[in-house]
Amino acid sequence: MSKSNVKFERWGHVQNHTWPFQVYKLYNEELSQYLWAEEAASRYTHNRLGKEGADDNDPPTKHFSLPAHRIANMKTIKGWAKVFDESHNWMRLNCLMAISSNMETYLGSVVSLAIESNPGVLLGSSVKIDGAKLLKDCSLDSAVYAKHLEACTKGEWTARLAAFEKLFGTAPASYHDGLSTLERMRKMRNNLGHAFGRDIDASKDFSFNKKRPVDRIQLPTLVKYLEKAYNIVLDIDEFLLQYHIGEFQAIYAYHQHRDEFAGAEIDKALELKKFYGEHDQSVGKNFCKGLVRYYESL
Repeated sequence: MSKSNVKFERWGHVQNHTWPFQVYKLYNEELSQYLWAEEAASRYTHNRLGKEGADDNDPPTKHFSLPAHRIANMKTIKGWAKVFDESHNWMRLNCLMAISSNMETYLGSVVSLAIESNPGVLLGSSVKIDGAKLLKDCSLDSAVYAKHLEACTKGEWTARLAAFEKLFGTAPASYHDGLSTLERMRKMRNNLGHAFGRDIDASKDFSFNKKRPVDRIQLPTLVKYLEKAYNIVLDIDEFLLQYHIGEFQAIYAYHQHRDEFAGAEIDKALELKKFYGEHDQSVGKNFCKGLVRYYESL
């Protein structure tokens, strides 16, 4: 169907994904690029040392142009290699934190979007109240759903899932299936954020004055976590978009910029098309006319 024939439907959706998901995906792709760029550099470094015939007992300064005092504690290539491997583990732990943070930021955005679009879920009456009307009247205070949002985005993942299902009636199967993985990720993320990558409870023992073992994560496991989180987010996004969000994002965009659009409804629709075209090339005048007409009639 050409974009000129696409019609506005409040509970339909022209886009396949929400805007929060599109941002989530961009950040995910950025993180993935960093991860594989670092992996390529690591493999190249080891390969180069092999070609140079580096010996375990060589001083690092023989192969690396760094001030001697910066790598003095490493003493040998073998010592450097141990530190280098530890740095990779540290980088992967930080990637894990970024994966978790990106997912949680997405969940906060999309759950808020779904509630504001379909506030009837707060009363167990889904799609009985049009959030677009409350948006136009500025009558929905975020404080009303703050506790629901917090329950869906904080704490253990079993509790988050329970809060999500209580709010929206159900949840994608992948969310259920991924609980154990999400919980492992959460614990490692918290260890990194609060205890320098070590077990939080053990780190609170002030009678111990030595370094504790750091959490370890291998590249295949990190990639698995990255893919698992992405697939869960994808399924959540499709579920909420279809049953709770619809075209609320476009309505919200119009609401936010309505005062910038002068003239009658048709003029506002044309201005909306110019603005909306920057975000989605699939809609045309018919869609924008329908959206403006719908909003203004609320």
